[in-house]
Amino acid sequence: MTNSKREEAQMLMKSILVGFVFATTVSVAQRATPSIPAGVWQNKEEGFVVRVESCGGGFCGVAVGAPKNGKHKPEEICGKTLLKDFLWNGNSHKWVGHMQPPDMDRALNSEVETDGMTYMKVHAHILMMSKTLNFQPYTGRLGDHCELE
Repeated sequence: MTNSKREEAQMLMKSILVGFVFATTVSVAQRATPSIPAGVWQNKEEGFVVRVESCGGGFCGVAVGAPKNGKHKPEEICGKTLLKDFLWNGNSHKWVGHMQPPDMDRALNSEVETDGMTYMKVHAHILMMSKTLNFQPYTGRLGDHCELE
């Protein structure tokens, strides 16, 4: 094999190797699990607040506050796990788990979309219907007995 043929073959092998490394890197990046949306989040529509924390390899959210005169009274909602068993689904690029609406006796299949810092949307499904709950970071204070100040 001549030097020029050998150099061509080496260049071809380097190009193939670089392409393989790039494809592998992109594939791994697409499958990476994002950080959980840990923190305190307030539902924009109904006013209740949940604390999101790690649980079972994903996250859960427990009610930690509600407006005194809101739809959901603090004494009725406080301490209830409203977001359960959310795990990252790399295929749909969403967190998938269950939402327990404060006024229902059953958990609903749900997905969460979030940037982890400024918004969190919970899409809950029951039969052929769905409802989206919008959350934003809660910056207020939690008062005594789970009441929002």
